[in-house]
Amino acid sequence: MDVKKFTREQFYQLIWSKPATKLATELGISDVAITKLCRRFNIPKPGVGYWRILESGHRETIPTLPPAGNNISNEIVIYPVEKRAPRLPPQLPKEILDLIECEKLPATRIVAPGDINHAHSVIRQAQKLFKQAEPDNYGRLWFPRFNAQQPAIRLDVSRTALDRALRIFAAIFDAVEAQGS
Repeated sequence: MDVKKFTREQFYQLIWSKPATKLATELGISDVAITKLCRRFNIPKPGVGYWRILESGHRETIPTLPPAGNNISNEIVIYPVEKRAPRLPPQLPKEILDLIECEKLPATRIVAPGDINHAHSVIRQAQKLFKQAEPDNYGRLWFPRFNAQQPAIRLDVSRTALDRALRIFAAIFDAVEAQGS
């Protein structure tokens, strides 16, 4: 796209001739860029609803173009941004696509248990330790240092979300064990 040049007066006339979204498309820039240009060059632009008011048959007064003022150029240069084609996601290898399809099957669905009475011993140990833990200033239960008394899972959780989090971990442990990992 070609660089476009306007005087302040020409750009002022253009701004008041059509909505900024249409003008932006024609100029190859965004409507936000139009607003910024108007602000930078002290050019009044139509307010919200101006074009709808005109469509309904009413007339609005167009403000006059104020003087440029100090340090404001009389020439406006617009460098259109070329539209890029949307970037396509990278193509995954067939093995990965096959694994994804396998995970969609009902047989591989991971369902969190209703309780953790029969969960992995690590999950049950974590439940006991978390039930005894005191919440921090933000209401989270967690263990600041790892030692033999701590669960083998790292989890920061509120007391109200603890049971749900442990059930999710139990489901993950069961799924990993079922796959033989």
